[in-house]
Amino acid sequence: MNRDQTLQHDKSHQVTPAFGDQNLTGKNINQYKLRTIVNYKPNLKEKSEGLIVARRWGIGIITSLLGAGMLLSEIDRIKESWPDILVICYVALFALTGVLVWLWVWATRHELIILWRWLDPRRYKPPSDLRETAMILSLGVLLSVLFFASRDVFFYSIFFSIYGVVSLLTNQYLNKEILAAIEKSRQQLYDELLLHQNDRRLLLYNSAIDELEYYFLKRSHKLRHVIILFFSSTAFVFACISSKSGSDNWSLVAYVLMFMTILISELVIAMWRIQRDDRLRTIEADVDDLERTDVPTSTQ
Repeated sequence: MNRDQTLQHDKSHQVTPAFGDQNLTGKNINQYKLRTIVNYKPNLKEKSEGLIVARRWGIGIITSLLGAGMLLSEIDRIKESWPDILVICYVALFALTGVLVWLWVWATRHELIILWRWLDPRRYKPPSDLRETAMILSLGVLLSVLFFASRDVFFYSIFFSIYGVVSLLTNQYLNKEILAAIEKSRQQLYDELLLHQNDRRLLLYNSAIDELEYYFLKRSHKLRHVIILFFSSTAFVFACISSKSGSDNWSLVAYVLMFMTILISELVIAMWRIQRDDRLRTIEADVDDLERTDVPTSTQ
């Protein structure tokens, strides 16, 4: 086979870019090229291994400290004193603390997932040093201690107030990191929008970033933490009065105040999370639909 025949043979066997079983030609090839040069691809999960490990350690501390021995001993104690009103309050606060721990485990995982899903920051590496690990472990330890402290509202209000302070400081620190990740993701997104002004997927990603910014940075999380600290400190004052006066009535007031503080604060943030997730779910559905319509299909 001579050189001209070889070139003609190679040209006849050129491969057209394909998607599935469909060959892309003409307008579809242009769409294919457009999709391949869109570089906004969130992949924070791969960069956040340190935070994942720290979170696992926090969960491990909680589960290890809450063994079967503690549970059995608490059941025996309840049986001995039931149906004393303070024991009923203790059981209610103990159960609510269990819900609080479960929500912490679920929320930390879920919020990492949505950040991974929607952010693709340029030149940003998530923090994963000893400081972040210490903050997460501290929250895990304090949540575990709350289980033991729930039998005495005096100690419970102390440790819950400490937990509130640590949560407030941790939230402020993490918000700085989230702000940096959002700003660098927007920088990456805007650069691509200059090249692809009509790319609706990029606009949907921008809407998702707006929603993340609203929830993490514009919601009144700091005010919520301050209010929680105020009422937990007030409960501590009532517990101190009960200890000094010997009256259980003040302990009852402290128990009720702690219970309502946790319940209302968790209901508020649950409402915020539901609203955030509903909006992100709508955006996710639009992205999925757009990607489906972008897939070239054969015409008959």
